[in-house]
Amino acid sequence: MSNSNNFASLDFLRAISAFLVAWGHSRFLMLVPSAEVNDITIIDKIIYFLAGFGPQAVIVFFVLSGFFITRSIENRLSKNTFSLKDYFIDRYFRLSVVAIPAIVLTFVLDQFAFNFFHKDLLYLQRCEDWLDSSSYTLQTFFGNIFYLQTLFYNSFGSNGPLWSLAYEWWFYVLAPFVFLPLQKKKFLYIIVLLIISAFLYFTNHKILIYFIFWLFGSFAFYFSEKKLYIKFNLNWLIFFSSVFVFISASLTRLRFVDKIFGDFLISASVALLVYFLVKRNYQMDNKYLHFFANISYSLYATHLPVLIFSISFFSYFENKLQPSLYNSLLNFLFFGISIIIAYLFWFVFERNTNFIKNKIKSIFN
Repeated sequence: MSNSNNFASLDFLRAISAFLVAWGHSRFLMLVPSAEVNDITIIDKIIYFLAGFGPQAVIVFFVLSGFFITRSIENRLSKNTFSLKDYFIDRYFRLSVVAIPAIVLTFVLDQFAFNFFHKDLLYLQRCEDWLDSSSYTLQTFFGNIFYLQTLFYNSFGSNGPLWSLAYEWWFYVLAPFVFLPLQKKKFLYIIVLLIISAFLYFTNHKILIYFIFWLFGSFAFYFSEKKLYIKFNLNWLIFFSSVFVFISASLTRLRFVDKIFGDFLISASVALLVYFLVKRNYQMDNKYLHFFANISYSLYATHLPVLIFSISFFSYFENKLQPSLYNSLLNFLFFGISIIIAYLFWFVFERNTNFIKNKIKSIFN
């Protein structure tokens, strides 16, 4: 995703979404559920409510991805420089330069924990939702490297969020075969699209459903490229569309609507917000915004195994804690550790993505 000032507001959405996912996991791992809080206060209720928006934040990632991938494809098509080979190299290594080291890190942290932590204490209690007997097999390792988790394999080890990378990869696979027939009117592309769709339908049909939600980002891009007259003040439209996003996410978060329908509402509202933000074209140059936007993918890919390991390694308690000022500060300390690791991942791996992609392309060429 570009860090251009033209899309600084979208970088802000990306950074906030990554923060919500990681923060929500850190509180889940360390603090008791809200129903078990002694003398819960209104502040506690607000914090617990906001910390539970991680699953909805993933939908924001999908819509933003749809916007930027569609933009990339259309720009290359308009310049007649689009190549399926280059496209798939770009997309695979955009994910894998971070994902593969993150999987290796997961294995190292998990195996260290199994060997040095007591198995009946915090470590297994905290990651039991993600682990089973197939979590560390060689097949699962390679299945995750080639984004077959949720189709044939589980996410590797304790790194549950890897499920969404498989979704993201298959969105990338589907996208060109949706857009190319619109440009070149090639019947072959439609056949390939139908074959891939049939494969996904029989392996994990939800990917097809969420691809439709991903396409809301594409719609936001196409409309943003049109010179449409907007009668109302853009600042107010951004405000009301932000409220729409919050209401949609809250309805899903509180289970007032079915999850699929709720995610549909979130996708539509986020696409609307993205459209207005792009039209408003906020100019921002904030180093903290750039920092969190830059590391957002590395944070997403590494935070859970890092949190599970660090909380279990440093903790002196055997049960989840009650919320308090001290425990909340302690929670943010562990959250800070995950941010530091994410920065290191960005520095070593993610910021070199273009260099690695160009090296691979030179080999193929």
